[in-house]
Amino acid sequence: MDVASQTPINGMMQGFNLIVAVAASLLVYRVSRRTLWLGACVGMLLLYTAWTILSSNFAHTKTKAAGRSVLAFIFNKLFYDGPFSLMLLAYPIEILPYTLRGRGVTVSIATNQVALVIAQSVNPIGLERIGWRY
Repeated sequence: MDVASQTPINGMMQGFNLIVAVAASLLVYRVSRRTLWLGACVGMLLLYTAWTILSSNFAHTKTKAAGRSVLAFIFNKLFYDGPFSLMLLAYPIEILPYTLRGRGVTVSIATNQVALVIAQSVNPIGLERIGWRY
C-alpha cells in the first residue's frame, strides 16, 4: 500500500479513536470505571480471537475478503481507545494511597513504556518468523 492510500486511512483511524475516547470519557460517571475496564478487556479478548482466526483463514486461502477483514480488525481499536486511553494513568492514581501515588505512577508509566519498546522490537520478528500464530 502506498503512502497516498495510508494517509487517509490513518487520519480516519485517529478521528475514530478520538470519538471513541470522548464517548468513553462521558460514560465514566454513568458506568463504573471497573465495568468499563473489564468490558474493554473482554472486548479485546474477543476482538483478538476473531483477528487470529481471520489471519489464519487469510494465510490459508489468500482471498481479498479475508485480507480486508484482517485489515478491519487491525484498525479496530474500539475497546482499547475508550477505557485504556482514559484510565491507563488515572486508575493507578485512584487505587494507590497518597503516600505511594508518585512512586506508583512512576512504576506504572515506566512499565508501560518498557512494554511498548519490547513489543515494538519483538513483534516484527515474531510476525516474520511464525506469521499469524504469533
